[in-house]
Amino acid sequence: MLPDEAARFCKQAGMDDFISKPVKAATLEKLLNTWLPVLNQQETKNKEKTTEPPIDFVKLQDNMSSDESYPNVFMPFIRQALQDYLKELYTHFVNHDLTAIHQIAQKLNGMANLGCFPNLQALSSELMKKNHFEESSLGQLLTQIDNEIERVLAVI
Repeated sequence: MLPDEAARFCKQAGMDDFISKPVKAATLEKLLNTWLPVLNQQETKNKEKTTEPPIDFVKLQDNMSSDESYPNVFMPFIRQALQDYLKELYTHFVNHDLTAIHQIAQKLNGMANLGCFPNLQALSSELMKKNHFEESSLGQLLTQIDNEIERVLAVI
């Protein structure tokens, strides 16, 4: 198969680009420069989304009112639930079970509301809106949820 035919075949199969062997440094550099800015833009957007604190302490204080036992009682429960939900999300992701993912996303959303975690609540809401299983976009969203849960767990 000629390189042009191979490139056409690969692109028809869904690949974003193609490079034939032997790899030439100039060709590799050109392709990397084509695709790396896209990755850098995505990383920048993800970082911009996570600059606000993981917990809305003002709302949390309002929820607690005069109940000083709230953090001592509920935060360990919330910590364990977040860890469990994350494990379950990944299990259902591997099994391509979007219905189960939606059920866990609803639980996660409620927990994020209870714990006053606005970023996590927004991400879980986004997950609930997914209406078909796209491995790439779901995987990216689960990674964002995982990162946000880690941010929350570092604070509580």
